[in-house]
Amino acid sequence: MLRLFVINNNVFNDDGLFEKFFAAADGERRAKISALASREAKNRSLAAGVILPLALKECGYNGIIKQGRGKYGKNCLVEPDGLYFNLSHSGDYTAVAVSDGEVGCDIQQIKPADLRVARRFYSEEEREAVESAGEGAEELFYRIWAAKESYLKALGIGLNRSLASFSVRFSGESAEIDDPQSAEKWHVYEYCGLHGYRIAVCSRQSVSLPEAEELFVKL
Repeated sequence: MLRLFVINNNVFNDDGLFEKFFAAADGERRAKISALASREAKNRSLAAGVILPLALKECGYNGIIKQGRGKYGKNCLVEPDGLYFNLSHSGDYTAVAVSDGEVGCDIQQIKPADLRVARRFYSEEEREAVESAGEGAEELFYRIWAAKESYLKALGIGLNRSLASFSVRFSGESAEIDDPQSAEKWHVYEYCGLHGYRIAVCSRQSVSLPEAEELFVKL
């Protein structure tokens, strides 16, 4: 099982919705939200707090949710046992992937970027691809970045490893990871249905994924 859910943070511009979900959040989340200055930041933090319970409910789980942390600080599920998740946010959206195996998820808003960053963080193969992409260079830059981050997040090590130490090879709307440090086969699945964003989900599972499922919240 591998599913991807997204939520538009701007739904919490509705004061009634904001207050309802804020009141239901745990004390740590409420304190974090209260310490933030802008409504945009508050909405983003609230969305990050509610998306996992909503996603698990869509997956058929309505029980207690307990989280822990892995070796490098990656959030994991203690309850329910046997399920994994990974969360990411960028721009107006928060995304979460839920699976029965290790999973990584990354969303990137496509915006003006300093493409020279690719020279430092991408493999030679990827740098050459970006430099020869012409008008599509920025989108390819974020496409690669999302795929790379999703892989490192699936491994549970985040940016504790160089992005240039492995490569992403695309085929249609999926990709394979070429990692000289690992014999495991990881698949990256891409979602481009959100205009102006790229989403990548990384898993060992070879599956046919549906489109990202948008979570709607209401009073």
